[in-house]
Amino acid sequence: MTTRPSPRQGSSEPQTRKNKRTRANNAGSVRELPSGTWQAAYSIPGTTRRKTFTCRTKREAEKKLNQILADLDRGLLAVPDNITLAEWMEQYFATKLPTLAASTAADYEWVRDKIILPALGHRPLQALKPLDIVGLYAQLALKYQRSVLVQVRAILRGALREALINELVMRNVVEGIPLPARKATPATEDPQEVGRALTPEEVTRYLGAAQTLRGRAHRWRRLFHLMLATGLRRGEICALRWENVDLDRGELKVRRAVGVGKGGKPEEGLPKTLKSRRTVTLDADMVALLRDHAEEQAIERAALKAWREHGMVFTTLRGTPIHPDDLSKVAREVARAAGVDVRLHDLRHTHASLLLSRGVPVEIVSERLGHADPAITLRIYRHVYHTEHLHHTYSLSDLLQGAPKVTTPSRPLN
Repeated sequence: MTTRPSPRQGSSEPQTRKNKRTRANNAGSVRELPSGTWQAAYSIPGTTRRKTFTCRTKREAEKKLNQILADLDRGLLAVPDNITLAEWMEQYFATKLPTLAASTAADYEWVRDKIILPALGHRPLQALKPLDIVGLYAQLALKYQRSVLVQVRAILRGALREALINELVMRNVVEGIPLPARKATPATEDPQEVGRALTPEEVTRYLGAAQTLRGRAHRWRRLFHLMLATGLRRGEICALRWENVDLDRGELKVRRAVGVGKGGKPEEGLPKTLKSRRTVTLDADMVALLRDHAEEQAIERAALKAWREHGMVFTTLRGTPIHPDDLSKVAREVARAAGVDVRLHDLRHTHASLLLSRGVPVEIVSERLGHADPAITLRIYRHVYHTEHLHHTYSLSDLLQGAPKVTTPSRPLN
């Protein structure tokens, strides 16, 4: 009796064995799971790792897998990485901080350590979603000034932009998400946006207080005058040197600035922005005051053995540069003596507001302040005085006739 060989015993006929894998491992594969769903798997280029995902149908799994493999080939898909936001921030800050002014670097580190990392530092970088950013902004808006939110956005945007360049993420989830609109409250108002500008009468009282007080307030009285006359920033006036002042031409050049770094250490560097490197004209009265100041300083330099020459326009009793925080402290003393509630930075506000109220074009004011855009000048430093309200109060009939007349209110404004 002849026995017929079974297929497994040597038949040359091709065999069809059911195999639910449809791809080689190195190109990705799709297989059916016991649950009836379909699992796709693919290799991560340059690693031994494989990623998987499941779909309801084989067709859906294959379509998604083909797209992933194509994106990997074109470099359009980030290689999975478990690096957290905190770990990436450490790398990002190592290259970012050296490019910042000392005070800005200190602010960035504070915002990172006190706000961003406690909220999102534990999250994998690739797991961040737009909703995470929206939620963070909403929480911060309840207790921080808007300027803090702006810094948070700037730091996150910069860090994720760098991650995008390094192909750690495929999009910057911060881009396109606006800061929350909110009503300002006393606890959250931004002092940079609601800065107090002195009236002409208050300016006179302020300078008078600096003149009559003893000690550093009297010594730096011309410094306060110069800030009111030019709108220089605190760091810029602390770094001002005689070599950058031309009294014959009536101008000064802003070339350096002093910031306050970690531990309150003063650090001198370039001004805040490229536009901050500017030439500011001086009026005749200010030139005369600076000439008097130069003569006084020359007498001190010759008389004091402890004098240490640094070429600074304004100095301590020993000729050394003024610490910015010391200047702010003395400014508060002057403000209290004058009976006005202002900060040192408000002298800059005052300069801009007085110019604008006199009709000086905003472009010129912006250049004097070293702003990148005139829109910044209007947004931050525009303070409308009661006299301007009066000047721009017209009746409807005047407006319709095209011949406006200045009206006088029946009672004075408070």
